[in-house]
Amino acid sequence: MKMEEQNKAIGKNLCKIRKIRRFTQKQLGEKVGTTAATIGNYERGDRYIPGYLIHGLAQALDVPDQFISDCIPSDIRRKDIVK
Repeated sequence: MKMEEQNKAIGKNLCKIRKIRRFTQKQLGEKVGTTAATIGNYERGDRYIPGYLIHGLAQALDVPDQFISDCIPSDIRRKDIVK
């Protein structure tokens, strides 16, 4: 998989989980020390997400790192990841 495709796949995962968790881009950015614009760039796959930030995003969203960096089930729902 090319880097651009991988960035887009990771971005889609991030966006889906963020929406399930009902965070805005601004709220998530504040939790990890970045801006809403940067979160938007990550979600669109326009920017590479550094590994350390994938971990920070996963912690902020309370999901395993793999949900962001690898793949998540296409039918995942809020009830699947709510404590």
